[in-house]
Amino acid sequence: MNRTVALSAVGIIAILFTAFTVWFSDQSSSTLRIPQFENSHVKVWKSTVVPNAPLPLHRHDHGRNMIGDI
Repeated sequence: MNRTVALSAVGIIAILFTAFTVWFSDQSSSTLRIPQFENSHVKVWKSTVVPNAPLPLHRHDHGRNMIGDI
């Protein structure tokens, strides 16, 4: 009986660990940029930049300003 309970506990822990790993990797895997506002003078995006994730090579043709939110 105790062996069955122990195996069940190990199985539940393995399932929870797998679910957590999948959820965490989906949450932090990509950088996002969502347009918020645009007119003839300015474009505003809400951006999420993932720490330690490389960004593709790019350039900025206009001035930019970033406001951080932790």
